[in-house]
Amino acid sequence: MQIKSLSKNIVLLIVSASVLVVCGCFGAKKSGAFVESLRNPTSFPEIYSPEIKDIDKIVEKKSLADDEKVKIIQLGKDKSTSVYLFQISQDAEMDAHYHKSHDEILYIKQGSGLLILNGDRHIVKEGMVVMIPRNTIHKYVNTGKVINLAVSMFSPPFDGKDIKVLEAPLNFRKKKKTIYDKAMKKSVKELSKEKGEDKKWLGLWGKDEEDPGSGEGEEDGPISEEQKILVLTEEGRERIREARKKVNAEENAIIDKIILDEKLMVLQRLKLDGVISDEEFETKKAEIIEESGLKD
Repeated sequence: MQIKSLSKNIVLLIVSASVLVVCGCFGAKKSGAFVESLRNPTSFPEIYSPEIKDIDKIVEKKSLADDEKVKIIQLGKDKSTSVYLFQISQDAEMDAHYHKSHDEILYIKQGSGLLILNGDRHIVKEGMVVMIPRNTIHKYVNTGKVINLAVSMFSPPFDGKDIKVLEAPLNFRKKKKTIYDKAMKKSVKELSKEKGEDKKWLGLWGKDEEDPGSGEGEEDGPISEEQKILVLTEEGRERIREARKKVNAEENAIIDKIILDEKLMVLQRLKLDGVISDEEFETKKAEIIEESGLKD
């Protein structure tokens, strides 16, 4: 009996030891795999790509051409953010638009301008940072005497499609295709060429071709354009009257607000350029607002 009991205990001891050895092997294997995953975290989300860009050198290589108003250069992109460099020539502007699903942070590196956020005008200067949440209508005008340089950061990464232009139903100041659209498309095309990609860039809005016979949208110079806005011609007034016959009261209010904003924007530009004094600005501003019947 003692021999059988001893044999049984030996067998149990061997089995227990085997189980412990097997478990230890599995445990060691799992631990090794975990440690290895820390050394090579290929499954971790990519948040930042360490990289340094010299904006001054980029501008030297890719400066604005003589016939360019706006130039957009993509500086970098990862899974959380995309970064762009904007070059905006003197007296140029980026049309009113908003992004439905992208937040934007704008850093003014050089120059100054007028930034309109949901109808409120703000003077921005070199060194300022602007937070633009999604669904915020914004428009930028370079009112300074040098080319504007601004760094724009989008989150999530910008795909070039989430641009909603604030289109006016009024046709008294017919515009050609927006320079923001052209600049963004050109930026993407150049980036694709650098990477050796051959992808067709879809327009941010509208078609690529210009509308034949749309010469009415061409500008005759800053002075004549200001006169067209501040003092509408009889032809312009007639076109406004015809447009208003086709729209309802709500759309009429939108038209009136757009006209008022355009007039005040040009008036602000004249003041910043020193063409009119502060007193003349306030007097003319009050006259324009009173004439419109709206509040600034």
